[in-house]
Amino acid sequence: MSRKKKIVYVGGKHRLLWTSLGFVLGAVTAPMMGPVVRPLLKGTVKTGILAGREMKRMFESAREDIEDLAADAASDLDKNNKQA
Repeated sequence: MSRKKKIVYVGGKHRLLWTSLGFVLGAVTAPMMGPVVRPLLKGTVKTGILAGREMKRMFESAREDIEDLAADAASDLDKNNKQA
């Protein structure tokens, strides 16, 4: 005995109409929004680049600090071994 799966249509009768209307509105308003949106997007990208550079600088500084700490610890161990 096999059961048939019931297919449910999502979106109703006017799905194509609303999709088409959204596409047309987007195509019409996109060129008008360009001069407004472009500077905002450019500012967002610049902020992201600056944040990346700052994080790189911070990690580089932390790496140098850890290397200095490791070198000091190794030096202390070498001094203790020579004294013993």
